[in-house]
Amino acid sequence: MIELEYYIYLLSSYITLPFIGAMTAITIVLTLLLLRTKIEKKGLLLVGILYCLALFYFSTFTRASYQEYLIRPIPFWSYYAAFTIPDWYLLIQNGLNILLFFPIGFFLSISFSKKKAFKLGILYCLLIEISQFILQRGYFDVDDILHNGIGLVLGILCWEWVKKLLKQEKYVLTRYDFNRGEEPIKIFMMSDLHEFKVDHYLKEIEKQKPDLILLVGDVLERREGHKHQKKSEYKGNWFFYRLAWFIDDVLEFFFGTQDRKSEYSFQFLEQARKLAPIIYSRGNHERDMLESDFAFLREKDILFLDNQDTIVEIKGRKIRIGGLSTNIDSLWLESYSKKPGYKILMMHHPEYYEELPCLQSFDLVLSGHAHGGQIRIADQGLFSPGQGLLPKITKGLYFGNHVVSTGCTNTSLIPRIGNPKEVVYIEI
Repeated sequence: MIELEYYIYLLSSYITLPFIGAMTAITIVLTLLLLRTKIEKKGLLLVGILYCLALFYFSTFTRASYQEYLIRPIPFWSYYAAFTIPDWYLLIQNGLNILLFFPIGFFLSISFSKKKAFKLGILYCLLIEISQFILQRGYFDVDDILHNGIGLVLGILCWEWVKKLLKQEKYVLTRYDFNRGEEPIKIFMMSDLHEFKVDHYLKEIEKQKPDLILLVGDVLERREGHKHQKKSEYKGNWFFYRLAWFIDDVLEFFFGTQDRKSEYSFQFLEQARKLAPIIYSRGNHERDMLESDFAFLREKDILFLDNQDTIVEIKGRKIRIGGLSTNIDSLWLESYSKKPGYKILMMHHPEYYEELPCLQSFDLVLSGHAHGGQIRIADQGLFSPGQGLLPKITKGLYFGNHVVSTGCTNTSLIPRIGNPKEVVYIEI
C-alpha cells in the first residue's frame, strides 16, 4: 500500500499537465463552437507554444529545490536501476518523458521542416534540463534527453503520416453492365467534385476511353452560407448537420482549410471535354450559378441540364438523357418519363427516388450527393445529407436501375472510413 501511494505521489505532478492540456483543448473547442471560425495551422502552433510554456513551468518550478548541482551523465541508467533496485517507476517516467515530447514534435513539424523541428525540440529539451540544473530543481539527465528525443521523433513522424493521409488520392472504379447485347455505349459517371483539384481522374478517363462523361452535380460551389441556413431547411437532420460542420471546423483548426478553387473544376472540365462529350446536371451546391459559368460551359461545348432533357446519338443509337435539379420540376419530370426510347435520368439527390414513383420508368437513374454515408460499417453508411443517420441509399445499385456513387472528393476533413472515393464506369 505504501509503494502504491509512493507511485501515485510521483505521478501526481504529471497529472496536472494533461489536465491543463485537456482544458486548453476544451477552450479551443468551445471557442470554435461559438465563433465558427477557421484559424488554420497557426492556431495549432499557438497551442504548441502554450503547451511548451506549461511543460517548462511544471517540469522546473514545481520540483523540490536541492542544495547542490545534480547531473546524471550516463545514458539509459534508469533501465539498469529499474531492474536492480528495483524501482519500476523509473520505466513509467521514461514513458512519460516520451509522451510529453510527442506533442512538441507534432506541433513543431507543422511549421518547420523535419530537421529543424527536431533541432528546435532538442534545444527546448536542453533548456529544461539546464534550467533544472542551474536552478537546482532537478538533475541534468542525459537519459531524459534521449527519451524526449524519441518523443520528438514520434511526433514528427505522426505529422508526416497525417500529411500523407490527407494528400492521398485513393479511389475505386466501380463497373456496371446494363448492356442488352448491342454494341456497348461506355459512360463515365462522376459526381461531387466540389472544386477540388481532381486532375488524377483524367488519367482514368483516358484509360477507359468512354463515349460520354456524365457529371451528376456539385462540380462547382455556387451557394452562400450553407453553414448558417435555417433549421427548417434540413428536414429533421439539422442537429447532425451542425454537428458535422462543428467537427469539420475543429479539424480545420488543426489541419487548415481544404484547397478548393473554381479554377480547378474549370481546368478539369476543359481537359475532360477533350477526351469525351460531357453532360452536366445541377446539384444542390450549384444553386446560384453565375452567368460566367454558363458562358464557359457554352464555350467548351458542355451541355448543362437543369430540369431538362436531350437526345444524344452514339454509335448509331439514340438515347435520351435528362437532368433533375435540386428544385424538382414535377411537370417536366412526368413529361420526360413518358417519352419513348432508352432514358437516363441524372438526379443528384438519391433520396428523391422513393418520393417519385415515375422513376421506375427510366432505364437508368444516376445519383451522388450521399458521399457513401461518410463512414461505412458493414456496408451501412453512418450519415448522409438529405437522409440523416443510417441512410438507406448511399452507394451501389438500388431498385435495379438506380446507381449511386460515393463521389469523387471528400468535402469534409472528417475522414472517410470504409468508404473510398469513387468513379463509375457503365456500359449500356
